[in-house]
Amino acid sequence: MAGLLFTEEESIAGWINRSEKDIKFKKPRTYAELETFENGHTYECFHNLDIEVINVEIKALHYSAHLFYEKTEVKDKMGSLIQDFAYAKSYEFLKLGKLSHLSTQKPSNYKLTVEDVPEAEHGFIENFMQLFSLRDRLRKVRDEISENGFCCKYPSLLGNTIFNTTVSFKSGFFEKLIAPFVEELNLNDRKTASKYIVQSLKAQINSLKIVMNDAYLKFVNVTLYKEVISKNISPSVSQFVLVALARAGMVVISKHLLEMIITKREYLRKQRENTEKQKRIELDDKLKEMQKSTDKQLDDKISGKIDQNVHKTVRTILSTDLKSQAFKANKKKQKSQKVEKYFF
Repeated sequence: MAGLLFTEEESIAGWINRSEKDIKFKKPRTYAELETFENGHTYECFHNLDIEVINVEIKALHYSAHLFYEKTEVKDKMGSLIQDFAYAKSYEFLKLGKLSHLSTQKPSNYKLTVEDVPEAEHGFIENFMQLFSLRDRLRKVRDEISENGFCCKYPSLLGNTIFNTTVSFKSGFFEKLIAPFVEELNLNDRKTASKYIVQSLKAQINSLKIVMNDAYLKFVNVTLYKEVISKNISPSVSQFVLVALARAGMVVISKHLLEMIITKREYLRKQRENTEKQKRIELDDKLKEMQKSTDKQLDDKISGKIDQNVHKTVRTILSTDLKSQAFKANKKKQKSQKVEKYFF
């Protein structure tokens, strides 16, 4: 396991006095550095989720260190802490908005976060799932750029904007000459924007890696000791015991996180499969409907309107095959009833 901070001394003062502010590692300071950052895959939080690393750590530690986390109170506390680490406790600060309205391009009320706000970050598992989503989006955008030369999802085009904001009087001669210029501006705008879209997606991926590793190192070096180990062991133990217990705790954390990731990914995979299956069913139904004759399609449409607007009893009568003698028989029956009523 990697990322645990300790010294060779027996004293546990370093553990007692340690705070989250003491957990530091090199991070990008500008957007340009963030976009070009390439070391995120080497971070401790990802290294420690490797199954081989987990198995090696289990074998390297004395079994008593693992048994510590089998205590009921310790196990319950660890479960609660891991859950809070995996998912955001509150989503009040996690509401994302738009900087401007796409239709009017007017500024919105949403403001970018410019200070360090811990509450403005999602949980470890949520960030991990978002990494998969962002990588998939980045791949699709790159494929689209490779095929078309630009990303088609870019909504604002410079040439159109210049025309819309400056031209207020119709002139065919003017439009004929400006048309190639507008198209050139639009194409260049698309290409430029596509480059920045790729950069933004890469920067988001790198940002999540940094946030995840920062939260992980604080969890295993500070929270684990203060909330679990220190409350369930004698204060007179040496640092060597604390290191063994912390390493065993990291094993527990890695196993739980790995299980959560696999479960979540399987859920999302099945969700996508069900969505795609439903789309195929709807498409098949639409194709079958299109293959029907025109008369049949009209009959179905009329029947559908009748089903929506006509009372159930009337629909039953309309859908029943009536014989030509039915009304005559009904009249004879009514006449017979009148005769019987007259005499009796």
